[in-house]
Parts: sequence; structure tokens; C-alpha cells
Amino acid sequence: GASSRPSNAKRPHLVLRAALDKLEGAMSGYALQKEEVDIAMEDLAVAVADSSLPMLEIGEQLSVLSGRIPSSLYSGINKVMEGFRETQKANGIQLRFPAEEVLSLIDQEGQNISTSADRSSFQALTTPLRDAVVPYTQSKAVGVPGAEKALQSFIEF
Repeated sequence: GASSRPSNAKRPHLVLRAALDKLEGAMSGYALQKEEVDIAMEDLAVAVADSSLPMLEIGEQLSVLSGRIPSSLYSGINKVMEGFRETQKANGIQLRFPAEEVLSLIDQEGQNISTSADRSSFQALTTPLRDAVVPYTQSKAVGVPGAEKALQSFIEF
């Protein structure tokens, strides 16, 4: 079908990824029907406005690092995500994800590493996690947590 929606359309990070892949294909010269582009743009708009997008993207990267990063960092990031989830649920309004806290935890852990070789290894290991977090530290669009993520993706096209 024409839809860029993955089979599990409840997960905004997967919807966003599929929509961006579809649009990148169009920008690369692949012919798409107008309906396909419209659906991809609609999916993109819905995904970037979902308040759970940062948590899901960061959680996806964090799950890959389980057991490979210090447990204090892993649990610290999980606490930030759980605190956000609970506050969001209790307030019922869309809040900005505290991405700066996650980035700060990563930076603090990196500074605690004594040898340069271990620090380099840690930085290489956590780069995908950092890359998932940074767009949410730069996004100031209220109610659109994924705005910066989408903008960066379009610039990369």
C-alpha cells in the first residue's frame, strides 16, 4: 500500500522513521504518488507532535546499551524517563522532555572515567545515545518535541 506507516503505528519513533525514509526516497528521485507523499507528511506531523517520541527514541538506544554502560548511568537515565512518564500521566498535559538531564548524566559519567582510552571507548559507545538525545535539547517548539529532529533530517536530505 501507499502508507508509510509501519505495522506498529502506535510507536511514534517508528512512524517518524518510516515517514522520513519515504520522503528521503522521494528526494533521492524515487517516484511517489501524491497520496504517498501526503501520508508521509501526515505521519511526520503526527509523530513529531507525540510527547512520547523522545522517550521512545532514547529508550531504543538505551536498550542496546544495557549491560555495556555503567549501571549508574543506565539507571539514572531510566529514572529521568520514568519521572517524565509519571509527571506527564499525572498532569495530563504535554510537557517538554528533560533531555538536558539525560545529556548531563552522559557527560558526568564520561568525566568520571580516568583513562583516555576508556573515555574514548565510552564516547564511541554512547554516540548513538547522545545523537538521540541532542535534538531534544535544541527543540524549543512547544508541543512539538520532534521538531528539531525532523528539521535535522530534512537538512541531511
